[in-house]
Amino acid sequence: QAIGQQAPDGIPADDETTRQKAEAAAKRTLDAVAKKTQATSTDGWVKQIVEEVCGMGPIGKYVDDATVSEIFVNGPRQILVKTRGGLSAAPQFFSSEDAACLVVRRVMAQAGVPFDEDHPVAEARMSDGTRVNAVHHSVAVNGPLVTITRSSMREARLEDLASQGVLNDAMAEFLTTCVRTRRNILVCGGSGAGVGTMVGALGSVMGTGERIVTVQQVARMKLPQ
Repeated sequence: QAIGQQAPDGIPADDETTRQKAEAAAKRTLDAVAKKTQATSTDGWVKQIVEEVCGMGPIGKYVDDATVSEIFVNGPRQILVKTRGGLSAAPQFFSSEDAACLVVRRVMAQAGVPFDEDHPVAEARMSDGTRVNAVHHSVAVNGPLVTITRSSMREARLEDLASQGVLNDAMAEFLTTCVRTRRNILVCGGSGAGVGTMVGALGSVMGTGERIVTVQQVARMKLPQ
């Protein structure tokens, strides 16, 4: 149900008034079903509902954690978090598919990207460079499915990558020749493999007098020019 102040797209605002109304509505609902839930601990349910309605829900703490590089939502019941220590399952989860979808809609709305049954696949880039990919539960068997990738791209030159052992001097020289002689270069890699960093390093070889045009579905590359 509509609670408090809402944006034109129907997403509840994240302000104190709306949070208070969401909290009151959650308490009324839990009181109404108290007999059915008496065998279950409902501690924290009100807070969870408010965060799902007005905030980022169970992924909020991970979005704000700079040590987290990626967040995977595989349906409402599974959240995976990737840090330098590897991939681990979060103890939190969404209360429903609709709750997860509302959080994703809030994220996408910041970038002006629609996300609903009519727009079931969406991709956006946040102001800090974080990338979000989502598939609506209307087309995903166990959806919604969401991947949030914190921007890890950095400005680097081919010689920097060579000095770090990413490639050797001969490879750097060969790639430099390919760029300057206008060869076609295809850079492929999985998430977090450094594709954006490599493309930026290749781009750094181009002269400042060149006209550079990039075509990107989501702005990701960093070019020193």
